Amino acid sequence: MTNEVALFGGQTLPTEVPAYAAADAGKGNENVSSADQQIPQIKVLNPLSPEVEAGTATAGKLFNSLTEESADHFYLVNLHFEKSYPIFKKREMGGGWAGTHDTLQAAQKAVAELPGGEVTYDIIETAKHTCLLLNAETGEIETPVHIYMKSTGLNVSRNWNSQIATRTAQTARYAAVWKMTSEKKQGNGNTWFVPKVEFTSYLPEALYKEAGLQFGELEALNAA
Repeated sequence: MTNEVALFGGQTLPTEVPAYAAADAGKGNENVSSADQQIPQIKVLNPLSPEVEAGTATAGKLFNSLTEESADHFYLVNLHFEKSYPIFKKREMGGGWAGTHDTLQAAQKAVAELPGGEVTYDIIETAKHTCLLLNAETGEIETPVHIYMKSTGLNVSRNWNSQIATRTAQTARYAAVWKMTSEKKQGNGNTWFVPKVEFTSYLPEALYKEAGLQFGELEALNAA
């Protein structure tokens, strides 16, 4: 595999970080905080996922929306959990997002005020896990990620929260490392995939402290 590319009139340029540039790591990013960056999503691909229909990945794989890479598994640290209640116009009515609310009651009130009400709109209970993605080779923290679970995935979310409560009863939520894969489900002639999460280990001390810093940044961002 080559680590160079020809650009700008045929000049041979490196595609991996050169030593002369690594010496200035961080310069120019002084004003860029976590609030100024996109948090990627990790999702399980299903037969109707756009990536599968486009032929770039296969159903059952896990997909990183930022790198657009698929994998059989990811290692994660779970920082934070919250629920939301987004409203969507039904597909047969044209589809489309119509707002997100923090409680079911608020979402129901909003639907009642929309043209067509519950005949036209659905409330989709959604669980969001904000995690840290770990490098599968080194174990180092790569980036925060969001994982959204709805429909049949809500049972996975509840199970994960139960496992976290057991494994981290005497620690912070982010003390544990989890391996996420996918699991095939079938019913009514349909096949789909949901996340499957298993406890792997606890974080070493240095990474635990780093995860704590990331948690603090997330809490400050949510409070802003």
